[in-house]
Amino acid sequence: MTLLVARQLQAGHERALCAPLDFELAPGETLGLRGPNGAGKTTLLRTLTGQIPPFAGSVTRRPGLRFAVQAQHPHRPRDLPLSARDYLALLGTPAEAPADIAALFSKRIDRLSGGQFQLLHLWALLSTPGDILALDEPTNNLDPQRIDRLLELLAQRRPGVAALVVSHDADFLERTGARVLTLEPS
Repeated sequence: MTLLVARQLQAGHERALCAPLDFELAPGETLGLRGPNGAGKTTLLRTLTGQIPPFAGSVTRRPGLRFAVQAQHPHRPRDLPLSARDYLALLGTPAEAPADIAALFSKRIDRLSGGQFQLLHLWALLSTPGDILALDEPTNNLDPQRIDRLLELLAQRRPGVAALVVSHDADFLERTGARVLTLEPS
């Protein structure tokens, strides 16, 4: 069963940011969204997840569809001395984790590097019961080794979980095995 269908979809606020798009997303599929700055990649992702309405066209989502959304710059509470373990507990993430993630558990999140926090946050999303992972520039702050680790985690996601991935990094999108839509500014 298709998870979502876009027909003549355009995302935007005061004007359409991209040319009309037609596509479907199936369970387990990875769809990459690529394009120049200002083409509307993030706005399109927010439209697909229901955070903002379409500028034009339509998005049909399977009833009960659940998204696990990673913003381009995930919020990191800096005023609270939360450990990574506490942070994951607040997100409802299981206590078991791969060794590289578990090694961060005792550290305060305000003391993690940008790459460590990004990977921790992405692992938390991959552990949620969402049907679609919506990832906006997930390689931000990640060095090549952590990008490889992110690719491993994406490949190990639960069967049937789809992914929408916004990225400027064509090589990364290719390595995910994604079908790539290139957004053209309207």
